Amino acid sequence: MLRTRKLLLVAAAAVVLLAGAAAAAWWVPLTWQARVDRPVGELMAAGDPPAPGPWTAGYTEPEPGEATRSWKAPGGVEVDETIRRHSSPVWASLAYDRSDPSVERAEYFDLIVERTPPRPLPEADAARYFCGQVHGRPGTCDSWWVQLRYGQYVVDIQTVDVPSAESAEVPPWLAEFVRAADEALTSRT
Repeated sequence: MLRTRKLLLVAAAAVVLLAGAAAAAWWVPLTWQARVDRPVGELMAAGDPPAPGPWTAGYTEPEPGEATRSWKAPGGVEVDETIRRHSSPVWASLAYDRSDPSVERAEYFDLIVERTPPRPLPEADAARYFCGQVHGRPGTCDSWWVQLRYGQYVVDIQTVDVPSAESAEVPPWLAEFVRAADEALTSRT
């Protein structure tokens, strides 16, 4: 009986130590990705998207640590940029990994495909691009989602009904907008 109790105690201690080591191995590398905390509104790129306008701009801060700039053009065209500051790079990584436009918006599109960025963003800790395609226009993306992570910040860029060439490649104007957002965020953190 005493021997069984000791074995259980040793096994429980080993499980706790292994779980702690696994958590530390996951947590510690991400803490080095932390960026300087800034008001999220200061981290957004200035100006309008480099796509045909004219644009009507809006700005909201629905809660501390989150801000959204949105632009609307005639014909229902819309571009949104949202930046969220999480309490640490670990929480930002969890939020980034949990968010998936191909699942979240699947009911609105026939196909949502992850695309390769036109050029890497060396300062971003993570980046991914998705396009949404509808019936009758295979290979043409009507909506785009770009997700970026910089330490404790997650950036979501969304376009809706933005005209693009008959191609599923990332449109040059979107690549330029993402580059400007990347430069704005990395120059201030």
